[in-house]
Amino acid sequence: MQIDTKKWLTDISRHPEEVEREYDGISHSYDAELEAKGYLAHKHAATLIASHIPNRKSRLLEAGCGTGLVGQELAKRGFSNVTGMDISALCLKEADAKGVYIGTVKHNLLERFPFADGGFDAIVCVGVFSRFDVTRIKGIVTEFARVVKEEGKIIFSHREDLITSALHEVLDGIEAIEIEEVTAPLPYFSMDEHYKDIDIRFFILEKRIGSPKD
Repeated sequence: MQIDTKKWLTDISRHPEEVEREYDGISHSYDAELEAKGYLAHKHAATLIASHIPNRKSRLLEAGCGTGLVGQELAKRGFSNVTGMDISALCLKEADAKGVYIGTVKHNLLERFPFADGGFDAIVCVGVFSRFDVTRIKGIVTEFARVVKEEGKIIFSHREDLITSALHEVLDGIEAIEIEEVTAPLPYFSMDEHYKDIDIRFFILEKRIGSPKD
C-alpha cells in the first residue's frame, strides 16, 4: 500500500481501528515514501525537543511514534531513554528495529495510558492530532498531563490549517498544564504537492506544580 497524502488532507480517518489498519498497511514503505516526499516534521521536532530538554537522559514518552522517525532523530541528538507508543503493531516492529527506544507499547491514545502518574520527564507527539477533534485532543493532553512529572514538558505538533480558537480554549481549560510557547509555522513536507501550502506549529506545554491528581 502506498501513502496517499491527499487522503490525509481530505479523508481523515478518526476511528482507531481504521487508523490501525491504514498504518499497518503502509508500515513497511512508510520511511522511504516520506523521505521521497521531503518529510520534515521529525527533524523540526527533534531540534525543538533538544532545545527545551537539555538532559539527554530524561525519560521521554513518544506518543504515536509510528515507525520511529522522531526517535531516530532524538537518538542522533543523544537522547537514550525514550519509550515509544503507537496503535500499529507493524509500525512498532519498524520502530523496534531502529534500536532507538528502550521499549515500545501498542496502545490506543484514546484509552488510559498504561503508565504511572508522573513517570515521564516529557511527552512528545508528532503528526498525530490531525486524526482527532478538539474533544479527543483534550482527553489525550489530559492523559499526557497525568503521566508527565510536575514542570515536565508536553510537546506536540498540529497542522496550521487545523489550529482553531477552540483548540486554544480547550488547552487553556486543562487545569494541570499551561501553554509555554507556540512556534511559528514550519514546513511539513518540502516535496509533496498536496502539502506544499500546509505548515505545522509545535505547542510546548508545561505541567503546573501542585496539579490535581487524576
